Amino acid sequence: MYRRTTEQNKKHSDLLKAAGRWAGSKNPNFGNTITKDEKRQKDNIRQKKWSNKNLEKRREIDRRSYRKDPERSKRNAKKKWLKREYNLSYEQYQLMLDLQNGICACCGNTPNRLVIDHNHQTSKIRGLICDNCNFGIGHFSDSIERLELAIKYLKERN
Repeated sequence: MYRRTTEQNKKHSDLLKAAGRWAGSKNPNFGNTITKDEKRQKDNIRQKKWSNKNLEKRREIDRRSYRKDPERSKRNAKKKWLKREYNLSYEQYQLMLDLQNGICACCGNTPNRLVIDHNHQTSKIRGLICDNCNFGIGHFSDSIERLELAIKYLKERN
């Protein structure tokens, strides 16, 4: 019976590694393939578990990052928030802002900040509006009928 020596085994494994076919004898996932999205999901789950276990370390890392570059930290926080709340990328938000030239889509004013207006039933984004318009539309519960009644009231009473 022929057996390879330790040196021959090492050469054989080196050849397999060089050819990209070495998975290691103890790799349980040998031969399994996963997509980039599946890998990203697994990585996100792993990172969240670590963050939950190491809350103070995570906070310290965030503090250091913020002290190093506050603008970058704010921008990254906004990116995450846009994605989580509206499934909107930062680039898409910037494009909307540029298309509106920083002007409220509702009243036409140029406020200090614009907020994302969206339909609460469908979550469809309608545009960027100022706080006053956002509060007004919100107080009327996004109801066209109620807004028309308010317009009628103002026309009659002025």
